[in-house]
Amino acid sequence: MREERPRLVLPGWIALLCALLCGAAIAVIVGRFRYLQRWVDLPEPAPAPLICLGVVLLFAVTGLMGNRAGFAVVLSRWGRYRGTVRRSGLVWVNPLLKRHRVDVRLRHFRGDSIAAVDRVGHPVVVSLLFVWRVKDTARATFAVSDHEEFLREQAAATVCEVAATLPCDRFGAPGPTLRDGKWFGEEMTRALVSEMAPLGLEIYSVQQLSLGYDTEIAENIRRLQRAELNAELRSTVISDAVDVAWAALEQIKAKEGADEQQPPGQDPTFLRLLVLSLLTPSANLKEWGSQWPDQQSSSK
Repeated sequence: MREERPRLVLPGWIALLCALLCGAAIAVIVGRFRYLQRWVDLPEPAPAPLICLGVVLLFAVTGLMGNRAGFAVVLSRWGRYRGTVRRSGLVWVNPLLKRHRVDVRLRHFRGDSIAAVDRVGHPVVVSLLFVWRVKDTARATFAVSDHEEFLREQAAATVCEVAATLPCDRFGAPGPTLRDGKWFGEEMTRALVSEMAPLGLEIYSVQQLSLGYDTEIAENIRRLQRAELNAELRSTVISDAVDVAWAALEQIKAKEGADEQQPPGQDPTFLRLLVLSLLTPSANLKEWGSQWPDQQSSSK
């Protein structure tokens, strides 16, 4: 596939001026003949000059083209690439060339609900925002029939490829996941850049908008997430209760002047009872009360 090359064009005002001159010349020749024929018997004007002027007028008018800023026109003849016009405004090109208008502005599209499967086999649904533009108009026009549709299909395939490298969640286990939107976007951008380069498309960025599980397993995953949160909460509460119990034990020993050379086993038993009282005070109040005198007498 040939790369894009610029096509030389004429300013539109030159072709417009030429068309006006040819039209005026034809009008003068025909009008002058009809005017003078009223008084003088004149021969018919030669058709050759009129035909030449008519052909030039037709070429000048049909070759005029208005090109908007942000668009390019790809020219071809009999299926062969003839160049690209990126100049905006009124220009003149060969009217025998076929024109393909291509949008070269920076564009984006949103890929909603792209289905994929993560590394552990859970079906996920991803929403992404793609920012791209056409860099090479020749490749984008002739490499595929529709470069926009091709980009959408390739983006969906790349999502499946990237999503299969990591799990969506690890449920308490350390490690990277697909929830890292920055990593996911960078991997998608890197993969799409290499895939779209032969088509003349430039990928600026891919941003992750949302990531979730498919509705078939969403409820089961929510149960796992709630179980993980409950386990983390229990671990935090128990750790805090142990810290409070240790602090309380140290204060009791300091206030009562407890002997540091106590028989082994008394401090752990006291600490266990105190932790249980902090976690479930109503259920362990009777046990705490029965053990407290023994602990207090042993500390004297």
